[in-house]
Amino acid sequence: MGSALRYFIGVTLVVLLCVASAWVYFRGRALSEAPKRPFDHPLLNRLEKGGPQLIAYQGASLEFPGNTMPAFEKAASLSPDMMLWVDARPTVDGVLVAFESRDLAAMTEGNGWVQYTTAADLEKLDAGYRFTMDHGQSFPFRGKGLRVLRLQEVLKAFPTHSFVINFRDYKQGMDVAIEKLIEEVGAGDRVLITSTEDGILRDLREQRPQWAFGTSQAQGTRLLMFSSIGLEATIPLQGDVFMAVSSDQPRHIQINDRILNEVRRRKLKVIAGPFDNMSAIPADSAARNVDAVLLRDAQ
Repeated sequence: MGSALRYFIGVTLVVLLCVASAWVYFRGRALSEAPKRPFDHPLLNRLEKGGPQLIAYQGASLEFPGNTMPAFEKAASLSPDMMLWVDARPTVDGVLVAFESRDLAAMTEGNGWVQYTTAADLEKLDAGYRFTMDHGQSFPFRGKGLRVLRLQEVLKAFPTHSFVINFRDYKQGMDVAIEKLIEEVGAGDRVLITSTEDGILRDLREQRPQWAFGTSQAQGTRLLMFSSIGLEATIPLQGDVFMAVSSDQPRHIQINDRILNEVRRRKLKVIAGPFDNMSAIPADSAARNVDAVLLRDAQ
C-alpha cells in the first residue's frame, strides 16, 4: 500500500510539473506577442526599407571623440539618411547631456560623476581630452575646444536626421525632463528611445505611447539567458525594437539566429552592434540580417 501511494504521489507531481511548465510556456508566449500599434511611426517605417539601416554610434566615433559635435557632423555629412546614436545622462541640476560614461575621467580631464556635476561645470571641461587612436601615444583633440554637449543642442543641430537616444542613470523626474525636451525640439517622430534600465522606458511609454521605444539592456540580457535553455518565448519584451547592443563589451555580438527568429516572431525590429564597420561583422553572423546596425565608422 505504501509503495502504491508513493507511486501515485510521484505520478501526480510529474503531471503537475508538466502542467505548470506548459502554463508558464504558453502564458509567456501570449505575453511576448508584440502589441499592435495604432499608428505609423516615421522612424519605424524607415526600418522597413531594405537595409540594414546604418546608425552612427556616438557619431563618427572611430575618427572623433564620441558624442561630440565633430563626430555628429561627420556622420551626418555622410548621408541625409544616416541615423545618429547619442548617449544621454542627467546632471545634478537636471540638464540632459551627451555623455556615455558616468565617470568624467573617461572622456575629460575632470573627476567625479556626471550626475553629481552641474551642466555649467561640465561645459568647462575638454571633451576631447582622453580620445586617442594609438593607445595613448597621442591625444589629437586635446585643447581643440570640444565640450560636453547638451542633448537639446544635439537634436536642434541636426533637424532632419533621426536619432537613437540611449538614456542612462535614471533618476526621479528624468522622464518629465525628457518629455519636455523632445516636445520642445519637436523630435517625437524622429527619435527611438532606449535605455539600459526598464524604469525610464516604462514611465515614458505610459506618458507618450505614440513614441518609438527600444528594449532595455536588462530585457535583452534576460532573453539571452533564457534562450540558452530554450525558454526565450517566455520572456516578455516591451518596446518596438529589440536592441542587441552591448556598449560595455563592444566586440561581443548579442544576437544569434535563435534570438533573431524569436524577435521576428514578435514582429519587432532589430538593431545590433556596435561594430567598427560593416567588414567587422562576420559574414555568417545573425547581425547581417538585422534591420539596423550601429557603426563607429559608417563610411
